[in-house]
Formats: sequence, structure tokens, C-alpha cells
Amino acid sequence: MRLLAYLAAFFDYVASGTMIRFFQTNWRFALYFLYPFAALLAFLWIGSLGFRLVSLVDPPGGLILPLVAGIGLTVVVGGYLGRRYFVFHLMDLWSFSREHLHCRRADMDARLSAWGDLIKDRIADANFDEVLLVGHSTGGAMILDLAELVGERLETEGRAVNFKVLTVGSTSLKVALHPAANRARARMAALATRMQIRWIEFQALTDIINFYKCDPYALAGLTHDRREAFPQQYQVRFREMLEPAIYRRIKRNFFRVHYQFISANSRQYFYDFFMICCGTRSLEEARPGSMPLIDGEQRWAEHNRTKVHHD
Repeated sequence: MRLLAYLAAFFDYVASGTMIRFFQTNWRFALYFLYPFAALLAFLWIGSLGFRLVSLVDPPGGLILPLVAGIGLTVVVGGYLGRRYFVFHLMDLWSFSREHLHCRRADMDARLSAWGDLIKDRIADANFDEVLLVGHSTGGAMILDLAELVGERLETEGRAVNFKVLTVGSTSLKVALHPAANRARARMAALATRMQIRWIEFQALTDIINFYKCDPYALAGLTHDRREAFPQQYQVRFREMLEPAIYRRIKRNFFRVHYQFISANSRQYFYDFFMICCGTRSLEEARPGSMPLIDGEQRWAEHNRTKVHHD
């Protein structure tokens, strides 16, 4: 079922033209999209080698032993490499993304609804300095859904809709670029109409999994009446966040690079995930040219903050 669900998702993205949109928008992300499918083809090729090698010795039983060898090699090698290199994880992720954008995941809708109620009620409990909803990777798409649900409920109750959305290493366009993602685009459009909501996104060139230098709102085919950009986008350089030895160690592992967005810095830099989410500095202060440091009396200042993180 896992394989069938993934293949259905893959060919849905191909047949709908979404894969072409990936190439038009960010060709590196398009290659990332192809990665699990290419890996499956490689596993089959490895199995075919086993089939041919056993066939060369002309074993008794005709094709039975070559088939067993080929299938066994595919399963064993594919199983190991699939887990080791996140192939199965990405298959499940694409399957989920397809089902969610088609509004076929009632379980996730219920979870988002519950989170929306929880955040709405939590905000009512105290006067927070900052309410920040955070999404990374696929969570960058999910957090936009959640933010609109929270905004709608606050507005229905006549309360201020005043929180911030932070997306880092986001892949929200893998949902929004699909022609069937009408609900996702409608929720993004509704977010822009709630003028007190601020959406800020951080992107990185070295992360092939995010849509670098791509405006997720505009590329979804949406327009807004705000004076400022929505989202406000900033590029970060992982090389400047990390000690040289650490950067050299991780730079060729594109999964590890992708997760650097939500990992600790080893050097001072304006983007510091934990200072933004757990520190006393507000999101607006994390800008190029600023340093995420706290000094003097501010170091011990108590700030009431709520952070909700989706990955």
C-alpha cells in the first residue's frame, strides 16, 4: 500500500503538470521531487542484476531461482538503502501531501482543528508579547492552514487577530502549485486579508529542499493589498552560521542541510532558530545585519511568548 500510494502521488504530480511547475519555479526542488522515484528505479536495476547473474549459471527450475534472487536483492538492498537515505520517508511525505491537498485527510483536518482551538484558547489566557506559529519543510504548508484556522476563529469571537507566522526551509509551494490545491490557496489568500498577521520566511541557497528566492504567495497565483511584502523573505547562509569544520561535514548531506534551519548555530549570525523561538528577541529583530545576542538587563528580562512549531 505504501508503494501504491506513493506511485499514485507521483503520477498525480506529473499528470497535473505540477512537476513541470516545479522545474519552472525551482529546478533543484524538481530534482528533489524525482529523487524517490529515481531511487526506486535504481533498486529495480540492482534486482535485475541479481536476476541476470543467477541466470548466467543456468540453474535448475528455469526462471524460478533468478526471479527469487532478483526480487530478494531488490527487497534487501532497497530496504536498507531506502531507510538509510530517507527514500521511504519521502515517499510517505509525497503521498501525504497529495492526499492533504485533495482534502482527503480527515485525520489531519481534525488535528489542525484541535490545534486551532488550543492556540485560540491559549492566547486568551494571557497577554503575550509575541505569538509565533512556526513551520519547517512540509510544516511550512501545514502552518499556513493552521494560521488561517486560528485567525478565522479569533475573528469570529471578535478578538484581535495578531500573531506572526514563521516559515523556514518551507515547501509550501509543493502544495500550492498543484491545480487541485484550492483550499490551500484560499487559506493563503485569507491570511493576507488579516492585516495584523505578519508572515516571515527564511530561505537558503544550499538547501535544495526549499524554494529558494521564490515568493510562495505570488507563485500560488495570489495577489494582496498590503503595502509590505507578504511574506517578507530573507536569505540565510549556513556557511556563516557554522564553524568551517561543521559546515564541511554537513554540506553534502542535503537532508542534514535542510534541517540546519531548525538546528543550533555554532557561530553568531542574524538567523538563529532557537533565539527566535526560545529567546527573548522578537522575530522582527532577526534581520540581516543584526546579531541574535542578548546583553545587559535584557538577558534576564522575562518575556511571555507562545511558540507553535510544525515540521
